[in-house]
Amino acid sequence: MNFLSTDTALRICLKQRKLLSNPRPFVLVTAMPKSASTFLHRVLMNLTGFGTAYFASAYGNIEQELYRPRLIDSYDAATVTQQHVRANHPNLKLMEQFRIRPVVLVRNVHDIIISMRDHLLNERLDNLPGLYVPEEFPEFDTGLQLDFVVTYAAPWLISFYYSWLMAEKSGRLDVLWLNYEVIVADWPAALKRVLRYYDIEKSDAEIETALSDLAQKKKSQLRLNKGISGRGAEELSAEQRQQIYRMTLAYPGIDFSAVGIDTDY
Repeated sequence: MNFLSTDTALRICLKQRKLLSNPRPFVLVTAMPKSASTFLHRVLMNLTGFGTAYFASAYGNIEQELYRPRLIDSYDAATVTQQHVRANHPNLKLMEQFRIRPVVLVRNVHDIIISMRDHLLNERLDNLPGLYVPEEFPEFDTGLQLDFVVTYAAPWLISFYYSWLMAEKSGRLDVLWLNYEVIVADWPAALKRVLRYYDIEKSDAEIETALSDLAQKKKSQLRLNKGISGRGAEELSAEQRQQIYRMTLAYPGIDFSAVGIDTDY
């Protein structure tokens, strides 16, 4: 008996889906952690009426690579997805195959470090991408907690940003950049940009209603935390900020000022 390889079977399955149905919008928000991506995801679901989908092979603090079987399953469903996906070759290849045009959400890295520490202390130790945290973390002093997050999270954040810069430069797919500091200052304007990007028409009144509905929910459900810009400059030491800056020196000629890294302190 001859058996099809997994890859062949998936290609046949996708071909059948394409023959029997039309593709629906894939709204993908790929984001740095602690950048208001959960709120953006939920307000887009509320606004569009689309369902949600998760395109990784598993949950947890993995890097969240896109997973073709889940993409095939959602081929004919309009979905909004939020994942912390870097622009490596396999992910870009799948985005090209499924015609996914991502929204890339970034934030000041120093502020993210502070928010990640707060998350680890107040929520869970095991659900931030690529970060494996010792159970003794809550007992560390503040300086050691921040040292840990800087050392183990900042490289992921920097490579996330660099990967999408290179993806955009390559011209392989369209990218819509959003910045945390900009969107929280004017949520309606940010949502209009996303809707235009995906050719989705919604009125100003519909946008305001969607925002108002979510604003009435508990902040713990929306993961907005304090949402204060500038905490990193105040709470990280000059040595910690310089450590982050030095990581960017491995990428000569790349401007990291869009994520708040622009000096050696």
